[in-house]
Amino acid sequence: MIHDHIRVIKETQARVKEFAMETTTTNETGDKLTPDEELKVAAGLAAAPDFPLGYDLVEAKEDAILHCAMICHEVTAAMNLAHNEYTIPWEINRGSIISGVMRYLDNPKETPEENHNAWMSYRASEGWTYGQIKDAKAKTHPCMVPYGALDPHQQSKDMIFRAIVRTYFGLE
Repeated sequence: MIHDHIRVIKETQARVKEFAMETTTTNETGDKLTPDEELKVAAGLAAAPDFPLGYDLVEAKEDAILHCAMICHEVTAAMNLAHNEYTIPWEINRGSIISGVMRYLDNPKETPEENHNAWMSYRASEGWTYGQIKDAKAKTHPCMVPYGALDPHQQSKDMIFRAIVRTYFGLE
């Protein structure tokens, strides 16, 4: 199972790198990227203050929302793997993650705490309750608590989720 997560992480990294290279082809003056600039993009350094992003903003269409949600899920899965934490499978988590992406699209200034509270409401409407163990079959989750009661690792996942959505769609 760990090998499968590592494979998924590597595939996701390759897809993100490929997407960055496909969509970041010019600098802020419209000139084609130099090989050095392309390396910065591929290395994920395109967001550095001295290197502006050169891609067009993504429209919030159904396929883009789904793609962004999948990225959020994969990043969360990677963080969970690093902390030896179970990740709810995409098939079960899909609706919740898409809902979170759409909330940020509708409310770009929403805080991670507000989004977490909406996530709890969404999960509760599906029958989920607090439980010390994350269990998709029993519908229990240790994060079904107020945002302030989450440990810093769990709060960081909410912050990173927000950052991914805001960056992906160019939200201010």
